[in-house]
Amino acid sequence: MKKFTYGAFGIVAAIAIAGCAPTETETEKAGGETAADEVVEAEPTEPVSFTMDELSCWDLTTSEEDTQAFAATLVYGYVAGAAGQNEQSSDAITAAIGSAMEFCANNPDATAVEAFSQSDE
Repeated sequence: MKKFTYGAFGIVAAIAIAGCAPTETETEKAGGETAADEVVEAEPTEPVSFTMDELSCWDLTTSEEDTQAFAATLVYGYVAGAAGQNEQSSDAITAAIGSAMEFCANNPDATAVEAFSQSDE
């Protein structure tokens, strides 16, 4: 059985959108100045489409680390929103993600929504 580290999920969840930040230009990396209007855009990735209720624990636990953190945060928000939870805390999010990932590791055929729903009970 694959062992997961859950503490990193809280940190990764908090910065899940960091991947959306613009990339540095080669000049900036070298420490030089750039023109104010110079913008370097990352190559677009292929859009991914899925049905939230069909995302399996297997899909979630076997995805790449960045994708896994993003998907776990997305599913957490989906389940919390469906339950009408308006108040959140980083400790609660970290605990819910850890609990759901442990559930998924033991129940790979379950859906990710099931995993996050049980972690809320």
